[in-house]
Amino acid sequence: ARLGEFDVINEMSAVRDDRSLWPQTDWGVLQAIQTHHPEVKFILTMRDPVATASSMMRWNTLGKRRLPLADVPGLPRGFGRTEAELAQWVAAHYAFCTHVFAAHENFMSYDIEDPAAPDLISDYLGIALPWWGKSNIGKQVAEAE
Repeated sequence: ARLGEFDVINEMSAVRDDRSLWPQTDWGVLQAIQTHHPEVKFILTMRDPVATASSMMRWNTLGKRRLPLADVPGLPRGFGRTEAELAQWVAAHYAFCTHVFAAHENFMSYDIEDPAAPDLISDYLGIALPWWGKSNIGKQVAEAE
């Protein structure tokens, strides 16, 4: 209802002992955004699911404790304790997004390993990305380069 307040939303998920929020995996939320905010553009950042799962297992207690204890769309409670289970969930999420957005022009996906990624995203959004690939520098420094 309040998306008009924002220019960008990135990585909307959160999981704690008392709350699990994964709107990017919830078709009802995505469909509501599509319906009520057709101007919104979606970008799916992809990475090899096995590498993603391996990384997730090192995010504090995300894979070993928090995800298996949570209610997450596409990941039944009790699952996500192994890299194989997380990799399967990540791959299924990529397939889900590709399927549900197949007929929509307001969706793009890219692989983080693709050297053309900055140009693809820049073209899709219609903005320059002068900061891409520059770690830990401020916006003004990136724009000056």
